[in-house]
Amino acid sequence: MCRLVGFSSRIPVMIENYIFQMRRFSQAGNAVGQPKVNIAYSQDGPGSHPDGWGIVCLDRRGQLLSPVKSDRPAYADPELSEFASVASSLWIGHVRRASPGILITPAHAHPFEHEGIALAHNGSFYGVIYEQAKENESSDTELFLHELVQYWKPRTLSSLADALPAILEDKDLVGTFDAANLLIAEGKTLYGLRWFNAKGDYYTLYVRQKPDRVELSSQPFFHDDQGWRLLENRELIAIQDGDVVERIIL
Repeated sequence: MCRLVGFSSRIPVMIENYIFQMRRFSQAGNAVGQPKVNIAYSQDGPGSHPDGWGIVCLDRRGQLLSPVKSDRPAYADPELSEFASVASSLWIGHVRRASPGILITPAHAHPFEHEGIALAHNGSFYGVIYEQAKENESSDTELFLHELVQYWKPRTLSSLADALPAILEDKDLVGTFDAANLLIAEGKTLYGLRWFNAKGDYYTLYVRQKPDRVELSSQPFFHDDQGWRLLENRELIAIQDGDVVERIIL
């Protein structure tokens, strides 16, 4: 239950505005509309998505950097502002509203990275993944990423389009979940997936084409809400160098 934002661009662009949007999403982003029942694991403070933040991007050589993550609310954490001057051609940001039973620590914040794939998630998994996450004090999303790495071979769009349903339709593995909205970075490609089974008005993912980049976001930007298209349910989109290269309905 989180907010996602990311972009792919033809040339490196400053992420200052995206940091601003993360702060706004953390404080006032579209929320599920119900009180959190996960009191023992929740931040006791205001904001719709207060349970941490994370960012990941490519460096100027096109290499994926390690994610930077915090368990503090994005709207109140001065460390996040330190990255406003960063420029990148592929970037993912995430603000967190923690799943029930999953700890709030920097290690549990998104995005996660494993074997060259970075992934951020809006939703909660159940089933075997959730039980293992609680037992090991890890994250359902992190365990999902490990499953994806095993399924996604070779790392092509068609292979990803096979791997995602194979995992997400396995109810023993992931349970009956509300949504699995994903931003995935692999190489120089940014993938976005909107997949929901319930609460479609919250589990949204939008795309916008600009002259030099393509943006993905859980909701249109504050003070900049024109030109967005809502992805269809189970729509997978692939973006490279600032252009949409393909879209598939899974």
